[in-house]
Amino acid sequence: MDPEFKSAEFAILVHDLYQKEGIGRKIMEMLINIGREKNLEQFVGTVLADNDEMLKLARKLGFSARWLSDGVDGVTLKLKDAQENKL
Repeated sequence: MDPEFKSAEFAILVHDLYQKEGIGRKIMEMLINIGREKNLEQFVGTVLADNDEMLKLARKLGFSARWLSDGVDGVTLKLKDAQENKL
């Protein structure tokens, strides 16, 4: 989490033997729930641009993606919308 407790960065690694079993999704859902409990505004992470499965999962969970550089995409999930952030 950043020093102001508004944003958190995530990193997940699932070994090849355990991919496509829902482990990454379960971990992401747990992290998102913890972020909501902590009243975070957003989650951010970086994903290799050729990691189609992780990018697909991130989009299913509501993340937006943008190209950063050198084959890396940034993903962001807003946990609060702009209107809530003003309250």
